[in-house]
Amino acid sequence: MPRAGLELSRLIIGLAVYILCTCLAHAEILRGRVVKIADGDTVTVLDESKHQHKVSLIGIDAPERKQPFRTVSRQNLADLVFGKEVAVEWHKQDRYQRVLGKVLLNGQDVNLKQIKAGLAWHYAQYDKDLRLADKRLYAEAQKSQPVSRALGCGVIRYQSHLAQDRWQNNVRYSLIVSIEVPDESVDIYSVIESIIPAQVQVVWDKDFIPLQDDLAKSFR
Repeated sequence: MPRAGLELSRLIIGLAVYILCTCLAHAEILRGRVVKIADGDTVTVLDESKHQHKVSLIGIDAPERKQPFRTVSRQNLADLVFGKEVAVEWHKQDRYQRVLGKVLLNGQDVNLKQIKAGLAWHYAQYDKDLRLADKRLYAEAQKSQPVSRALGCGVIRYQSHLAQDRWQNNVRYSLIVSIEVPDESVDIYSVIESIIPAQVQVVWDKDFIPLQDDLAKSFR
């Protein structure tokens, strides 16, 4: 390529990057109270003029209706923001007039919290409007999703990793579980049945489930 053409190409690329960075740096801010939780990645925000805005949490995707963990994901988001004042950084709306944005609670990224909780995925196909730093944070959170939860019922620790396969026609999940019980009086089978949905494929790993051999066989 001639030198002049190369310089022109560099100029065009540089200008495009500048425009993109400028747009990302000047996000609109929607402030209001969360009055509804539709699912693990959609909320409704009521602004000071009493106008409701449906907000889709950008860069993440949560289980939909009739998919495993939908209720848990929705409840986790509700626990985080329902009834609370939030700020939403956004640049545009989708074809359904939903605001596509990052929800902030006291400066903390709620979208990221849903990923870290193992109850939403980094939706890389639709994160082009995210800042580069946020893309990296979401991707890193996706890689380290195992989460500790206290479940009671004699269970000391429960870790899960929710992974999404390709799902044009159906959804499959894998769940890595680690359970520790204080003593043999705990009915481990009933505990397992209570925490693992029937639709979920359980992946057994001796490093994650240090249980008796006969119990471990049921996970193979």
